[in-house]
Amino acid sequence: IDASNPDTAWAAGLPGQLYEISLHGGGSAVARTVRGDDSELVSLVWTPKGVFYTSRAARVGGVFGRFDPATRATTRLLEGLDAAHAMLYHTASETILLAGGSSVVQINPRRPKKVAAELEVSSILGINVEFSSLAQS
Repeated sequence: IDASNPDTAWAAGLPGQLYEISLHGGGSAVARTVRGDDSELVSLVWTPKGVFYTSRAARVGGVFGRFDPATRATTRLLEGLDAAHAMLYHTASETILLAGGSSVVQINPRRPKKVAAELEVSSILGINVEFSSLAQS
């Protein structure tokens, strides 16, 4: 759901085309062209410090960046993040949490060019955990 326009939702592939969906009038989905560092997105999250996205890119793996909904432009901030898959804004800590592969990453939206914390879940649990495969089942 678009925090600046609650009548609109956004959806994308894994990664893929971005769609803007009207939540009124039949819920029609309109494909939107994304410009900038990454044109195919996985997820979007709204924070008080702006909108951020995750994607996948050849040669660098998972990416995290800033998204401008008005211009649909992306600016890549971090590369090589296995956790760049599912994403949410955690209001209590005022941070962004990313989960993918076998890791969870925490990013402070005030300093989005730096990973605040990273946790390899497989090493703690002693089993192989893949968040992306759990999300698809």
